[in-house]
Amino acid sequence: MLLENASNVGTCFGCQQSVSPANMLAHFEACRGTSMAARHKHHVEAEKIFMLQVEMDSQFWLFAEVKGSTKLQNLYMFLRSNWFECCGHINPFVIEGKELAADYMQKTVSEVFAAGDRFHYEHNGAVSGKVIGTIVAVQTNHQEKAMQVVSRKNVSEERCETCIAETH
Repeated sequence: MLLENASNVGTCFGCQQSVSPANMLAHFEACRGTSMAARHKHHVEAEKIFMLQVEMDSQFWLFAEVKGSTKLQNLYMFLRSNWFECCGHINPFVIEGKELAADYMQKTVSEVFAAGDRFHYEHNGAVSGKVIGTIVAVQTNHQEKAMQVVSRKNVSEERCETCIAETH
C-alpha cells in the first residue's frame, strides 16, 4: 500500500503536474487526451497497452505503460534503468513466485500478464527491498514507444553498497 502524504507525490510526465500514486490512474485518464497517447494517435497502430504500478516498500513508485508486444527481458531492463538498479548487479525477476528462466524472458507482456496480475523483483540498491508490480489496467491504444514512464516519485541518485565498495 502506497503512503499518501505530501512527500509521496510524483510528476505526471504528460502535463508535469504533481500527483499522488492513489490519484494517478484517474489523473492519467483525464490527462491522456492532451498528453502522450494523443500525440501518437495517427502515427502508430493501436495495440494492447499494459499500465503498470510498481512500488518498493511504500517509499518509491512509478507508473508505466508497456506495449503488449514488449518482451519480458526488455521490461526487466526498463525497470532496472528507471531506478531499481544503480548498476549492473543483477537480481531475479519473479512472476507468481517463480524465478524466470532465460527462455521465459523472451515471452511478451501480452503472453504473460492480464489485468490484476502481480510480479516482484528483489532490489539491492542503495535502499534494499522488494519491488512489487501490478498490472492495473489493460486497454487498446496508440503508443509509439514500447515502454514509457507515465509518472514516478522522484528518487535520489544513491548507489548500492557493491558500487560504493568498487569505487574505493
